[in-house]
This record gives sequence, structure tokens and C-alpha cells, in this order.
Amino acid sequence: MEGEKRKKGLVVALIILALLVICLAGYIVYDKVLSKDDKTAEKANNEANKEDIKYNTYKTGDMVSVKLNDSTTLDFYVLKDSSEKEEFVTLLAKNNMATSAFNNDFTDGNEYKGSLIESKVKEITADWTNIKEARLITVDEIKATGLTTKEQCGPSEDIVCDKVESPSWISLKNELFWTMTKADNDTSIEYDEGRYVYYVDLDGVITGYIVGYKPGGEWNKNGKHFSNFGVRPVIEISKKYVE
Repeated sequence: MEGEKRKKGLVVALIILALLVICLAGYIVYDKVLSKDDKTAEKANNEANKEDIKYNTYKTGDMVSVKLNDSTTLDFYVLKDSSEKEEFVTLLAKNNMATSAFNNDFTDGNEYKGSLIESKVKEITADWTNIKEARLITVDEIKATGLTTKEQCGPSEDIVCDKVESPSWISLKNELFWTMTKADNDTSIEYDEGRYVYYVDLDGVITGYIVGYKPGGEWNKNGKHFSNFGVRPVIEISKKYVE
């Protein structure tokens, strides 16, 4: 009698073990094969849905209103064409947002990253919570708009500068503003390498200027930088915030 109970208990244990093995095998098959297929199908569906989304298109030079946060809307210019497949658009502020030297001292170098003016851009855009990125414009971006010509800007005919055509939405006409492009190899200006950055002057000429002088030094007046030019942010932002 006792032996029969043991046999029955053993049979039950074996059945339970077999069921557990079957369940485990089923889980492994699902996890390694079926769930992978499900994820692949889901990813394909997501990509297909993304392909179906069509965003607003913008042309270089279009002026748009941009919702930077819940309470701030400002005007910007479209810096480069943006197609219906692109979710984000690159924009240039319509006006300068502040003035600043590029760096505190002319010995601080002309790299944008880590510069005084990079800190200024971050300060200006700190509460622009809807943007993806903020920086300054580059000379290549200005040239890509097709709004630049060449003009003599030195003592000889072979010394030329790029000039923004007038009228243009890039040149402010009454204000200077910095780019983030170094002027290390420009023959149109006398420079010490590592100390000059391009800016756009009142006449639309793109030329180099020293990144900064020590406040109160020989090249300053009343302790203020001669090299305080405009800070005009370039931003990248989702088109859902663009009107």
C-alpha cells in the first residue's frame, strides 16, 4: 500500500516536471523566435508609419514664428531648405539677442566650444525648452544661401572678401554679429593664428576680428570690449513648434 502511494507520488512529480519542461521550452521558443518576430514586425510598422508622416516644407529665407516655450514666440529665418520627410528645421534668429566678445581675452583662442560666446548662447536660450540645439551661424551656411558675392577688401586686387548681397535677410545692416567660424587662414586680414573669428559687418562683409581684449586693457574703452558684436542664435527645432 505504501509502495503504491510512493509510485503515485513519483508519477505525479514526473508529470509536474514534464509540464515545467514543456512550459520552459515554450517560453524559450517564444522569447527567442516569436517575440523577435513580433518586435521586427512592430519596428517595420513604426517605420512604415513614420514614412507616411509628411511634415511642413520650408525654403531658405522663409520667415517663420517659432514657439520656443510656453510663453515665448519669436521670429526666425529658415537657414536651409527642409523637406516633408524632415521633422526638424534649422533657423536663424531674425535679430541679435545680445552682444558679447567671442572670448574674454585674445589669448583664449578662437574655438567656439568652451568660449565665452558659447556660454552666452546657452544663457540666451536656457529657457527655450522646445529647441533641440542652439549655436551660431557658420560662414559655410551663409555661403550656401547663395546670397554672397566677392569684393576687394585689401590693398591689392587678389585680396577679396565674401559679402552678403543687399538687401538680404542675413545681413542686419545696422548691427554686427559673430559667426562661429575661425579665421585662421584669411589673407585679407592681418591676424595672429588662433585669435580671429569671422563676423558680418554693417555692409554685409564677412571678415575676421580678434576674439577679445582684456577689459580695461590698452585696446579697450572704459573697460568695455571693442570686440562686442551681436549674438544671433541658430536653432534646430521640431516643426510642430513652427507657425
